[in-house]
Amino acid sequence: MAQGKPVIATNVGGIPDFVKDGVNGFLVNYGDVETLANRMLVLLADDNLRRKMGENARITAEEYQWDKIIDKYEKVKQGL
Repeated sequence: MAQGKPVIATNVGGIPDFVKDGVNGFLVNYGDVETLANRMLVLLADDNLRRKMGENARITAEEYQWDKIIDKYEKVKQGL
């Protein structure tokens, strides 16, 4: 994501907090190989979609840089 590439990830744990299906990547259910392969083909076939999702992925990754996380943490800490 930090490299501006869309991702395909499983829809488990905290991953859906970062990967928004159809926005910055695709989410597939664990073990769903057919959907995984389909999503790969979609990204390979559609340059515009791949580019737009990649831009969104980079924006998402930037939100989770350590300096920004620390700033958010400090704001929460100050509010206590």
